[in-house]
Amino acid sequence: MTPEIEKRLKAEIPDEDLEKLRRFLVQNVNSARNGMGKFYPDWDSALASYKSQRPIDTEDLRARQKREPEKLTVPMSYAQVNTLVTFLFLAYTQKDSIFELTPTGSEDYGKIRDACQAIIDRELRQTGYQSKLVSALLDMARFNLGVMKTSWKHESFEVEKEEDPVSMLSSLMTGIQLGEEVTEDDLSEEVISYEGNFIEVISPFNFFYDIRWPLARWKEGRFAADETAFHIQDLKSMEEEGKVFGTEHIQIFA
Repeated sequence: MTPEIEKRLKAEIPDEDLEKLRRFLVQNVNSARNGMGKFYPDWDSALASYKSQRPIDTEDLRARQKREPEKLTVPMSYAQVNTLVTFLFLAYTQKDSIFELTPTGSEDYGKIRDACQAIIDRELRQTGYQSKLVSALLDMARFNLGVMKTSWKHESFEVEKEEDPVSMLSSLMTGIQLGEEVTEDDLSEEVISYEGNFIEVISPFNFFYDIRWPLARWKEGRFAADETAFHIQDLKSMEEEGKVFGTEHIQIFA
């Protein structure tokens, strides 16, 4: 990100172009929210059926007053949904690798294919993919929609450089002779603690896409978004990493 864009994002009052972009994004997300909202009553009903929940009526209240048993809901939906999720999960995981690499030529065989397959399997283990697959399949079985979001995650921290006294003194003296200022970067270095894929399961209630296209063709739309809540400390950390700017202008709820 260029310093010019960073400066524009840090401004308390965004300039005309950024404000125009913000209005465009909000308008599209609100339009998608209104379109997706028509599914919410059915999803609420499906979730209540899965949890064997039903509203209490007058007959239940009358039975409660008489200390008689109230009406019950047989958990058929719960059994059917979890049976389907189990079957689909076993179908995905019945082989050694969920995502298998298929060679397309003689050059794809041998150590290259094995190394690439090992990298994919390692990423799946590090991201806890199997547990998140279960959550996505559960949403699919209950709401006919399961959403998984992938991104790249980079975590690091600063540590003091480990140098012998002679090398450190030589570096400092060289900087002094050249008239250079010794900064913190000269005394510390970045150590990467994690760098790889990051997978999240997005609730269908928090997923928005371009509703001018059918759901099966959502990738052809102009946008796709999800609604996520962030703690202010998480935003501060993201600002230190250069992912967001202007967090000092966010109003914190009392």
